[in-house]
Amino acid sequence: MPNRNEAHIEGHLGKDPEVRYSSSGLAIVNLSVATSHTERGESVTSWHRVVAFGELAEHIDIKARKGDAIGVIGRIQYRTWVDKDGNSRTSTEIVAHEAWPIERVRQQAQPDRANTPQPRQQPIASSVDDDDLPF
Repeated sequence: MPNRNEAHIEGHLGKDPEVRYSSSGLAIVNLSVATSHTERGESVTSWHRVVAFGELAEHIDIKARKGDAIGVIGRIQYRTWVDKDGNSRTSTEIVAHEAWPIERVRQQAQPDRANTPQPRQQPIASSVDDDDLPF
């Protein structure tokens, strides 16, 4: 079995996408995605940092907004750096290579589908080649 580093999450955006551009013009978008699960009878929310590059980043910036349901597939990346005060910092994020909007289903209108996973919608954009990434 090959080694795989792949994360697949479906959740809601906690804020609008934040896009910026590298010095070479590559679009970079940062997302904050909330997922929820039940633990010991209580709902628990986890927050995930997601970053996307290039065409995918531009499409997410245009099409996604705070509160939207989104699906993401990507690889988990760990980064360390020293901040401006000399403190060592670490970050864990998902580097997205695919993202798609998730259609909201009104539970009152379709109660039999309330607990059924929804089919994946069309991708927001095609995947990005790792050779285009700035790291």
